Amino acid sequence: MKIRIPAIAAGVWLMLLAGFLFRPWWEHRNEAKQRERESSAFKMDLAAAIRAADSVFVVEHSWPHDLPEDLKGRFDPADMIDYRRKELSKEEAENISSRLEARSPEPREAILGTSAPHHSIELHSKGARTDLLLVRIVMGESKWWRETPDGLQLRDSPNPKGLALLLKDQLSQMGFRTRLDWEAELVRHLEDREGKSPLGDVSKPLPEPSAPRAVD
Repeated sequence: MKIRIPAIAAGVWLMLLAGFLFRPWWEHRNEAKQRERESSAFKMDLAAAIRAADSVFVVEHSWPHDLPEDLKGRFDPADMIDYRRKELSKEEAENISSRLEARSPEPREAILGTSAPHHSIELHSKGARTDLLLVRIVMGESKWWRETPDGLQLRDSPNPKGLALLLKDQLSQMGFRTRLDWEAELVRHLEDREGKSPLGDVSKPLPEPSAPRAVD
């Protein structure tokens, strides 16, 4: 039986073309599965860490970017203020752990934008902080930092989809504020601390901030 060379060449080219087109899809599929595994491990490990902690604290706080330009010469932006701090009961901590474990392992999609974290969850064991979860409600993102001998180390894993909304729901139920003009809140606390407006004459309106106010 005679086989034409052009037919063989055409078959080879078709196979190469199919492989070329199929490879990106296969690589994307493998990458998606890897992200899902990392997201699943993130939520399960975080739930276990919360459950194992001696104490769990939820904190509502300022962030360095909240400080208006007018005050940066008088106050240290890194001097963060805790507005509210609550130690969770074992039942409240277990509720968060259980809801975390029940979340879908599907990772959240990355969202472009800027927003400061104004809530955190601190885990303590033997009187020392072991873990810090910074929560950005608007961006739907949480960053998990672990205490090490060399300082805080970020666990750079994708968040499970809906994790921030779960935490927002929990925070709201506990009486924490999840949407606020955080710059104005910081100025108010500085006023209370000094007994007067840190911006000077309180009869004059506060100057407009140099950047958009962080409201989340």
